[in-house]
Amino acid sequence: PIVTDFLDKTQPATKSRKEVYNFIISELNEVKDKLRRDVATPASYGKMTRGGAYMILAKMYLNAEVWNPEGGPKWAECIAVCDSIMAMPYIIESNWKTNFIPHNEVSKEAILSAVFKAGATGQQFNVAAYSLHQLDFIALQLNRRGQNGIAAMPSFVRTFDTTDRRYSGSFLIGPMIDPATGSIIMTAHNRPLIHTIDITMYDSDSDGWGWVNQEDGARCYKWDFEPGLSTSMENDVHIFRLADVYLMKAEAILRSGGDNGTATMLINRIRSRAFSDPSDLLSSVTLNDIYKERGFELAWEGYSRQDRIRFGTFLLPNEFKPYASDSKYLLFPIPQTAIDANNKLIQNPGY
Repeated sequence: PIVTDFLDKTQPATKSRKEVYNFIISELNEVKDKLRRDVATPASYGKMTRGGAYMILAKMYLNAEVWNPEGGPKWAECIAVCDSIMAMPYIIESNWKTNFIPHNEVSKEAILSAVFKAGATGQQFNVAAYSLHQLDFIALQLNRRGQNGIAAMPSFVRTFDTTDRRYSGSFLIGPMIDPATGSIIMTAHNRPLIHTIDITMYDSDSDGWGWVNQEDGARCYKWDFEPGLSTSMENDVHIFRLADVYLMKAEAILRSGGDNGTATMLINRIRSRAFSDPSDLLSSVTLNDIYKERGFELAWEGYSRQDRIRFGTFLLPNEFKPYASDSKYLLFPIPQTAIDANNKLIQNPGY
């Protein structure tokens, strides 16, 4: 549905993807140059600015073929908006980790950020809880336990070059050492707490579900954990970063048949801070190179689903799903509670 009057209490009806897409494009174009222009400054940090609106517009154009198939590709429009963002006073930080340290508000690469405060009330940033094993806090010298939650897909971790700074900067892998004893921490099952890349599934059924040892899997290590952390994290989350603009422009150039040299330069600008050896820079790029580079640069940052749908890999089998998924999963279902409350809503196909 599209609702433009919050005083209108009538039930809104489902609109087509074309209508919703065109409405968002129209709204962004109307407001983008009316928003504050003091981007990349402490005063505008965490607020919607001209840069944030342009970034959303670039994302809309990048995904146009998926989100509005009737309208066709918008590669030239994406490139033009990326150029506008790159002309603003954002920078690619020389140290990639500046974007993820506890006080990462200093980053001039951040375009739009969700601001968090350690120990604050309400919804805060807690990836330390969501990903770490219950006993990792000993090795990392934290004062809070994890919940042994999310781990990275092994096949994805193995796409990284281990000399890439983003490999060790994104994943917690290997033995967890007790600093008091110098020994590997033992789990409650009396197994050494060693985070392996591989996640071994036992007694799996036809859908790939089974059980695993609790220490298996590379954990999220992208946002630095402050020593002694006992509450939620101080780190902000940069929803949009300038590095993504470089990656989007490179992709749009290749998809539109543009100059490979320009696309390669953009990708190497991002890779150059990730590698010490200039030989790790690329002499030319393919779409697959850009797909992988997006994964290296943006791991854990929430863009994998969009990227995999756009590149056609989202439905494919993987190590834990030995079958191709139904195309209905390219869209989320509308919650039944919403449909029960509004009979004008139409469920997405296949659900």
